[in-house]
Amino acid sequence: MESAWEITGTANVEFDEQTRKRPRSVSPTPASLVKQVENKFSEKDELAKQLGNAEEVNKGLNRLMEMTASHELIFTLENDDSLMKALVDLVDYEKGEKIEIDCLEELIPARAWKLFKRQPKFPLSTIPLLHAVLVIFRNFSFVAANLRPMTQELSVMRLLIDCLYLDNTELLIHSVFTLANLAPVLDVTGQKILADKLFLDNADNLHKLGWGGLQFAKQLDDSHQVSVDKIVLWEGTREYVTQIWHIFSGLRHIFISPQTPRPILLQSMDWIRELLEHNTPSTDIPSMYDIFREMPQDVIQKLIDCLWIPRLGPDALDYINPITNIVSRVSTLKLFMGYDATVDTDLRDRALESLQQLLELGLSLPSSPRLYNALLPCLTTKVGRNDAQTLACGIYKSLGKSEIHQEGLLYVQERMLELASKDSRVAQVALGHLYVRHD
Repeated sequence: MESAWEITGTANVEFDEQTRKRPRSVSPTPASLVKQVENKFSEKDELAKQLGNAEEVNKGLNRLMEMTASHELIFTLENDDSLMKALVDLVDYEKGEKIEIDCLEELIPARAWKLFKRQPKFPLSTIPLLHAVLVIFRNFSFVAANLRPMTQELSVMRLLIDCLYLDNTELLIHSVFTLANLAPVLDVTGQKILADKLFLDNADNLHKLGWGGLQFAKQLDDSHQVSVDKIVLWEGTREYVTQIWHIFSGLRHIFISPQTPRPILLQSMDWIRELLEHNTPSTDIPSMYDIFREMPQDVIQKLIDCLWIPRLGPDALDYINPITNIVSRVSTLKLFMGYDATVDTDLRDRALESLQQLLELGLSLPSSPRLYNALLPCLTTKVGRNDAQTLACGIYKSLGKSEIHQEGLLYVQERMLELASKDSRVAQVALGHLYVRHD
């Protein structure tokens, strides 16, 4: 099947991921700056018309792909932008069936992980167009000024969330990357979107509120809590909050699916980090922290499994068969190098970071020999991230404070003390936090 690059005529466009990304500040863009940028792209309405014309769709996608991939130009969107709607309308598919949230009392954190009843279905004929649309949305998300308009457009969020159930690696990676870039403005409580509606989108109130309204909205970006009645929040942001809560069902599907490829798992764990870093606790409506505290056991078990996945051999997520490949990663020397040479350090380090963040929220990990065995060699590893040992020590310290892990820590105590005799860091953890005495 032809790729989206061939259909849109952008196969020769060069992309540099390192230089494409810009700092994702979520502060509102000043109106004067937005106007200057928009004047450079006066053809946005023309592009939307081209996307609505079956004979000019490829021409419009080709032009839009080039403009959003440019390093010199900044393509900004507006709230209720016709261009975003035109892009979504290009993809004709059978939408998934969701469990709707009808009232405020149904906002239960544990329900957020199981709100899908039936997965969406994408016909093969729409895959090339879907590929092009997702790449454009991903390019949009690299511009800070586009984060708010994209999250407020429900049709865009619906498409990105439905794409989390795809089994196509290229399409899935674009969807996950885009949602990870949108993480700074995703809000499960509705406070940020309510501030935008009241103080940024309402032109009639701008002359009355002025910079006061802008300050109110920016306070939410700076992790300050503003007291708003939960009934007002729900009535003003019901559709938006319902849509955002469905993200977690898609995230769970990624982790529990046996077909999920390695790059998707890596980016999904980065996405979890972004969600937790840019959200603050809430008292009236369940927050992102409350939802992650109710993470299902099957997702937690997948994170634990990622602590030790071989880099080589049939058990690896990305296996290179030496029979069908000229260059093989399997060599005799590597077979004698032990743990550091055979473990997938990228997956391990991201799993360590995710588990550490979840433990800090108060999540309880299950007592599992696999968990203790996988963490033990992380204490003395010499490969991967520099803070891998620190993260493993932090997880062991958190486990040592829990009653349910006392027997499990006895299981590794002897090996822990053996390592402690060779490494001062391990000695501090073993003797200061983990040593369990028999009565």
